[in-house]
Amino acid sequence: MPKNEKEEKSSGAKYALWGGIITALIGLIGTGLTIYFQSVYPLRAAERVTQTAEARLTAQAGPATPTRAPTDTPPTPVPASPTTVPPADIVSPTPLPPTAAPTLAVSGVKYCVDTQALNVRTGPGLEYPAIGTLNDNDCLAFDGRAEGTPWVRISPGQPGYLDFGGMWVYGQFLRPQDFDERLPAVITPAPPPTPYLSPTPAG
Repeated sequence: MPKNEKEEKSSGAKYALWGGIITALIGLIGTGLTIYFQSVYPLRAAERVTQTAEARLTAQAGPATPTRAPTDTPPTPVPASPTTVPPADIVSPTPLPPTAAPTLAVSGVKYCVDTQALNVRTGPGLEYPAIGTLNDNDCLAFDGRAEGTPWVRISPGQPGYLDFGGMWVYGQFLRPQDFDERLPAVITPAPPPTPYLSPTPAG
């Protein structure tokens, strides 16, 4: 066989071998790419999509720390449960005995009225105004008399006759009739002024 033919056959065999190797490599690369895009790439793409969605949700929701709206109302305190205290022995207070009202010592001599109605006047005489009356069988104390007259003075501070203390009555309507022996003579009040009557003009 000529030399040129051998060299051509050898070169063709080399090319055929390299072509087979390249074809095999291309097939392997294609198979690997096919496996990658069918299994690994969809997972990574889905992971990127999930991360992007979470980032968008986080951006829309704002900061993770919740904020409380300001309010002027203080928190309502929770009332504590009352502590049960055992009842103590209740002792009823002992009532105090009633205190008797102090009795005022009334000086004078007791006489009783011997008429239906006896005027009580501010002084020993009919010219003094009357401020009240005593009734039949009223008995009360007297502490003085007007010198030379039957007028006698009522003792002050007598229960039931407080307004009549120091006033005067006509003694002829009292019993018994022993004023001069038992009652001292006292200073009498000045008589009230006599009202002035202007003369009626003639004509």
